[in-house]
Amino acid sequence: MLQKLLLRPQFPMPEDGEPVFDWVLADINGDILKTGKAQALDAIDQTLMQNGLEHLSASCLWPAGACLSTLAQIPGKPSRVNTQMLAFAVEEQLGQDLEEVYIVQGPHVGDGRFVVRCVDRADFERVYDLLTQDGWSFQLKEIVLDADLLPQDQADLTAMLSGERVLMKHRATQKALATGRENLDLYLNLLLSELTGGGEERIAAEQALSVRFYVDADAAAQIDLVTAQLAQYPGVEVQTEANDWPELEFLTQLWLQRKSFPLNFCQGEYKLVAEDQGLWKKWRSVALVASLGFVLQLGVFIGKGYHYQQQAKELESLALAEYRKLVPDAGRLSVDRLPRIIKGKLNQAGSASAANLDFLSLLGETGNQYQRSPDKNNVQFKSLSYNEQRGELTIELLAQNFEQLDRLKQAIDGVGLSAKISSAVQEDKFFRGRISVSGS
Repeated sequence: MLQKLLLRPQFPMPEDGEPVFDWVLADINGDILKTGKAQALDAIDQTLMQNGLEHLSASCLWPAGACLSTLAQIPGKPSRVNTQMLAFAVEEQLGQDLEEVYIVQGPHVGDGRFVVRCVDRADFERVYDLLTQDGWSFQLKEIVLDADLLPQDQADLTAMLSGERVLMKHRATQKALATGRENLDLYLNLLLSELTGGGEERIAAEQALSVRFYVDADAAAQIDLVTAQLAQYPGVEVQTEANDWPELEFLTQLWLQRKSFPLNFCQGEYKLVAEDQGLWKKWRSVALVASLGFVLQLGVFIGKGYHYQQQAKELESLALAEYRKLVPDAGRLSVDRLPRIIKGKLNQAGSASAANLDFLSLLGETGNQYQRSPDKNNVQFKSLSYNEQRGELTIELLAQNFEQLDRLKQAIDGVGLSAKISSAVQEDKFFRGRISVSGS
C-alpha cells in the first residue's frame, strides 16, 4: 500500500536552528497512519525509518498566512508574460524589495490577469534546501499553498474554520489566504463588497454568490452569527458542513481526493527535475551502475566475511549490459575500460559534466577511505545515491556501533571532503546509518 507524506513548516521560523514541521502520513485510501506537530525534519525521518518506511512521496504545504495571493494585470499575449513582468506588476502590493521576494507565476484567468503567489525568498530557500537534501526517507514532489487544496467545485468562496485559523479560497480569482477567526466577520464583509464589484444590485441582478464553510466544533457557534451577517447581501447563499478532522488531516484528505493539481511553487531555479530527464540524467544512471561495478571489482565495497565476490561479478555484468542498452553500437568493452569511457562521455557533455566528475570523485575517495579503514570488515555498504543539485553523495551502511560510522566519517573529512552523519538508528544487532559526502 502506498503512503503519502505531507509536511507543513511552522511560521514564524526560528532565526537560529532549522524549521519545524507539522506532518501527516496517510495511505492512498485516506487512512491517517501517523501525525506529528512542531518536529524537526531529522526527528520525522527517524520515525519513518524506525517504521521501515523509505522512498515516500512528499508534498510540502506552504502556509497561506506566509504568502501574498493576488492578481497581476498585464496586457499582451499570455504566452509572453514572464515572472519578471509579474514582479513589477505586483511591486506596489509588496512590503519588501523585489529581490527579497520569490514570485510564483500562476494561470491566466482572463482580461490580462494572472494568478500570482509571493513568498519571502529567504524562508522559501531555507525550507526548499532542507527538504531537497539527500538521504531523507522521502523525496519532495511539490510545494503548494495549503489553502489551494480547498475544493473549488462546490462554491464560489470556500472557507475552513479550524481552531483559531481560517483558510479561504475564491474560485474566480484563485485568491487563497489565511486569517484569524476573530477577523473573519470583518474580512468577509470587505471581501464580499469587492467580489460583488459595484454593490448589492449587481449581484442580485446577475447570479447568486455561493459561500461554503467547513466548520469544526469550536467554530460551530460563531458560524451562525457569520451566516446572519452574510444574509445582508442579496443573492449570497451560505452552506455549512461539519468537519471533525484537525486542520492538517482535513487538508490531507482534500489532497488525496483532489481533482486538479494546485499551483506548484517549484518553478524556475527551484524546479524539481525528474530522474529520467536530460542528457546528464542519462549518463548519470550509466555512471552510477558502471562506477559501482568498477569499485566493487577493486574490492572497495567488499569486506572479508561478507562473501560478495559473486555479487561483484553480477554487478560488473549489469554495468556492461546497462551501458550497451544506451549505446547499442559500442565496440568491445570491459569493466576496466568502462569508467574511462564514461569519463570521456561526461567531458563531452559540457557544463553538465562537472556534476558527474564530482560524483565519481566523491565515490572514489569515499571508497578509498573505506578500503583503508580498520573497521571495513565490520561495516557493510547497503546503498548509495547522488544528488546532482547539491553535489552530495549519500551512502547507507550497517555497522556494529556508532563509533565505526564516526571513524569512517572522520577519515573522509581528513582528505579535504565534507562528511556528516545524516542519520543513525540502532536496530536489532547493528547500527543503520547514512553518511553524506560533499566537496569541502
